[in-house]
Amino acid sequence: MRDIDTVLLGRSDRTVQNTAYISKSYCILANRDPKRERYAWLLGANEHGYGCKRTLLAELGRLVDLTGDVQDMIDVAELLCEEKPTTSKILPVLRLVRKDIKNRVIP
Repeated sequence: MRDIDTVLLGRSDRTVQNTAYISKSYCILANRDPKRERYAWLLGANEHGYGCKRTLLAELGRLVDLTGDVQDMIDVAELLCEEKPTTSKILPVLRLVRKDIKNRVIP
């Protein structure tokens, strides 16, 4: 198994950030539901995360990092898993919510 330094060597700062945010949200959701049934749509087909929604997981990781509230991220993840929106449709919404929180429009 390769270590994280080898995998990310020579990658852009943004790729490293995205990987950290993906890992954060993935771990929170996977630990909350060890069988990965509840969040299967986001987490992918198996315990290795193949087929996971990387872009959405990165946004969820950014959300929890910004708010410090894991429950907010879990609530959004559950809604995403119920609705199963396309990434192209929901990504701008998630980014707008994060921007509003950052600018203190949403408490």
